[in-house]
Amino acid sequence: MYQNVLFDLDDTLLDFQAGQQAGITKILQSQGVQDIERGLAAFKQINQHVWQQIEQGADRQPLFDQRFNDLFAQFDKQVDGLALQQWYAKMEAANYHTMPDVHAILQQLSNNSVHIYAASNGETGMQQQRLSGAGLLNYFDAVFISEELGVAKPDPRFFEQIMATCPALTCKNTVMAIAGNLTLEERKMLAWIVSG
Repeated sequence: MYQNVLFDLDDTLLDFQAGQQAGITKILQSQGVQDIERGLAAFKQINQHVWQQIEQGADRQPLFDQRFNDLFAQFDKQVDGLALQQWYAKMEAANYHTMPDVHAILQQLSNNSVHIYAASNGETGMQQQRLSGAGLLNYFDAVFISEELGVAKPDPRFFEQIMATCPALTCKNTVMAIAGNLTLEERKMLAWIVSG
């Protein structure tokens, strides 16, 4: 039986996509964009590129501050990208949507004395606020966020720092970094496997 689980947060435990879609829709509407679907698709593409750069070691804040300028340039609009980024960050931090059955799954793991850790890319304050607002924070023994660690997944140094902080975590007793976008059945199966 595994003793530890390292969970990714976005689209594994927290429904990041639901909150992102709502936030970007509000921003697009605020700037008079009519084709919301096109705007959502464009943001998704820009944001994927931003995160690829962050995962390769780029400084996150300038990329975040520029992404709305890049988005609205596709609609021939000049905007205050920094102000829109700040508004979006507030909406993101208040995204408390969870994936189905997350509380039950985490409770099952906890009831079986499994140690639960969060290991996620993102901004520390925002992820902490989202976990707290969703009522999940108390399930975790520790929360590891890329901003705090100074390196993003999938860089091996991200996991090396976690292992250095928690020497009891080993490859033999830990299910590592559950990837985002797990289905409900996959999350339930994981809980069953880990719980023995």
